[in-house]
Amino acid sequence: MDKPVKEKIIELVDKSWEPWRKAAFYSNPLVIEIMDKLYKEWEREGRKGIPLDYASQEELEK
Repeated sequence: MDKPVKEKIIELVDKSWEPWRKAAFYSNPLVIEIMDKLYKEWEREGRKGIPLDYASQEELEK
């Protein structure tokens, strides 16, 4: 069974030892736009969980 998209992102990007992966992913304009929205929502909710917890399935799959 495939891992959910959120777990794949965490594994492939955030837990990667290769800094170029993080730089490439987080410098994408679409990712920047989505992450800005997620951080605002995360802050509004008192920083519960992680910002990715507030992403819709559609946002995760973009």
